Amino acid sequence: MGKKSSKRKWRCRCCGELHPDLPMHYGAAAPVLWFLIPELEREQLQEIAELVMHNQQDK
Repeated sequence: MGKKSSKRKWRCRCCGELHPDLPMHYGAAAPVLWFLIPELEREQLQEIAELVMHNQQDK
């Protein structure tokens, strides 16, 4: 049996290119609950998270 070619394509949100294979990731930019946090608080949480990760890498 030969391989069946698919005419369906999808456009990648990251690179903007069309791909013939099945999308293997339907990820969101962030969990829904993240967007319930006010933007200013999100920025502060991001800064704290970056400091924590940086400190862990130094150990």
